[in-house]
Amino acid sequence: MRIIKTLMPFLISLAFVLVACDSPNGYTQESVPDLIMVERENFFPEGIEYDTANRRFLLSSVSEGTIFAVKDDGTYQAFIEDDDLISTLGIEIDLERNRLLVANSNPAVYTDRTLKSQVFLGIYNLTTGERLHMIGLIEGEPKGGHIANDIAVDTEGNAYVTDTAAFAVHKVDINGNASVFVESDQFGSPNGIIYHPGGYLLVADAGNGSIFKVPLDNPEGIARVELEQVIEGADGMVLHPNNNLIVVGSRIQTIFSLSSDDDWASATIEATVANHPASTIALRGDQVYAIYPHLDKYFSGETVKVFEIVRVKCW
Repeated sequence: MRIIKTLMPFLISLAFVLVACDSPNGYTQESVPDLIMVERENFFPEGIEYDTANRRFLLSSVSEGTIFAVKDDGTYQAFIEDDDLISTLGIEIDLERNRLLVANSNPAVYTDRTLKSQVFLGIYNLTTGERLHMIGLIEGEPKGGHIANDIAVDTEGNAYVTDTAAFAVHKVDINGNASVFVESDQFGSPNGIIYHPGGYLLVADAGNGSIFKVPLDNPEGIARVELEQVIEGADGMVLHPNNNLIVVGSRIQTIFSLSSDDDWASATIEATVANHPASTIALRGDQVYAIYPHLDKYFSGETVKVFEIVRVKCW
């Protein structure tokens, strides 16, 4: 693939930074790429997943809405093109049900409050890309700001969607019924979310740098996980096979590995990796990959010609 020469110093230094981290633990590194360069101008991918069955990364697009499938060599093709997808943020694979869930939003409401909020959950066949459902998360006309941001799926197939602008998490059950799962004034800007097999959600808050634990059987029992430090700009998360929680701290350009010995009442920082501002991360086996969306350029109207998927060589 053609390399843009002016980007090479940046990419070389970027890959080097991600190699180094402070951690006593490690997994055997399989033969996977360290860096994937996707040459598509201004598509600004915010969400990332790895589709193991089809051996491809899936990327969302803030600017286009389209979901793209990306190979290891950086070649890509449109996987889901749906006129109702305005701006896609978080995506989540539900492998058991062969579904891809897509947070469908309009982040421009952050800078222009006159715009109509876009708060939908799109559900698609993971193999074919066929649309299965497009579910509105707000009954009636949305009032105030709403951003459908990230998604988690529990063992029953229920989906949970963070609403970053409304301090809430929505629930969509397996039959497509939407409701507000939890609202809390503890939230600043709920962002990344995962389902934990212990029967609760872990929610990253970009606004106050906290992680919240939300029991599925008692969402009003929301509790802040005790951390050694706040994670500024807490964004995407994955639960690693080693049971650590990997969290993107976008504002401080750091990815954290957290462990807990008390069922996530508190957490300890096991390792950190400096990185270019990432948004979300994905697991490929035991490997962690970060997407660099260059959202600062999106909001400033600048052009970006290449976007990077980078392996975090630490866990």
